[in-house]
Amino acid sequence: MNERQNIVGDNSFPRSVALRPKRNDVLWDTEHGLENQISNKSVVNESKDQENSLEQNSVVPNELAKVDSLKKELIDSSKISNKTVIPTKKKAPTIFGLPIAVGFYLSPEVARRSVNFNESSTEDLKKYKQNDKEKFGFGAGLSLELKLPHNYFIRTGISYWNVGERNTSEYSFSKKDTIYGKNNFFKVTSPDGTVSLIASDSANLINELSVTGASGQKVEILSISEIKESISNFNSTVQNNYHYVGIPMVIGMRLGRSKLHAGLYSGFIANVLVSSNKAVYSVYYDPESPEKYKQSYRQLSRFSFVYWGGIDFEYQLAPNWSVTLSPNIKYSLTSLYKNEPEVKQLPYSIGLLFGCTYSY
Repeated sequence: MNERQNIVGDNSFPRSVALRPKRNDVLWDTEHGLENQISNKSVVNESKDQENSLEQNSVVPNELAKVDSLKKELIDSSKISNKTVIPTKKKAPTIFGLPIAVGFYLSPEVARRSVNFNESSTEDLKKYKQNDKEKFGFGAGLSLELKLPHNYFIRTGISYWNVGERNTSEYSFSKKDTIYGKNNFFKVTSPDGTVSLIASDSANLINELSVTGASGQKVEILSISEIKESISNFNSTVQNNYHYVGIPMVIGMRLGRSKLHAGLYSGFIANVLVSSNKAVYSVYYDPESPEKYKQSYRQLSRFSFVYWGGIDFEYQLAPNWSVTLSPNIKYSLTSLYKNEPEVKQLPYSIGLLFGCTYSY
């Protein structure tokens, strides 16, 4: 009992143990032993759990890092999806830092020419050139425009120009032929100046001539002739076409910034002749020719310098697209013919240009 009391009064044991009901020593020892085994097992299990938790803790940071990374990506993507995405605008092409526009144009035209004669020009040449008429011409091209400050612009590119003239002439040439008569006459002149004609087929020709001769009269044999005039008529139709390819260089200004606005431009075109370098110069009469006339050819200048000016009426269809209607004139400043002293011929045309332009 004393021993028992000492155990109960000992503070080193837990209160739960100290308050246990009395039991025999064998049962208590058995239970106590089981408790110790259980506590030992629990300690062992706790140590194993701690080891496992340590092993797991070494893996968890990596997994957590992956999770955090995924969360961050999801958050960023959700932020992007909630925002209005504005596409990046491409940089517009420029030349020398200036905005540009490109386009194409077509221009039906009426083609004519001016002629300057000099002292060496013949009357036949003048007559022929004065019959020159207009013909249908044509212009086309690709344009490149540099937009300058204050609505000014420079326009260049490549151009095509078809110009020429049409000539229709009527010619009439006369020819005089002398036709001699079949009957001859004798002219009898008496001493007193009296003249009488005796037909060669007269029945008393011999008697009259003998009498006349006896009386000392003068006898002459005459042949009566007839002059006839024949007239030759013919028509000549010639059409010359000159084809040029050139590089224009014009400067202009737009008058306003509204959707429909006007503009002015003026400049020059350096042209190269791409068609035949020979053309009909004049037509002259040749009785030996089956057509009764022949065409005279002259060599053309390979290069020419042309003035180009007009008025633009431009309408903006869309932010970058516009269409243009432009009355215009082209006038050659250099002579059509090469080394031709008799005449200086300058082709020109008046047309209505239709164009389409894209502005960057």
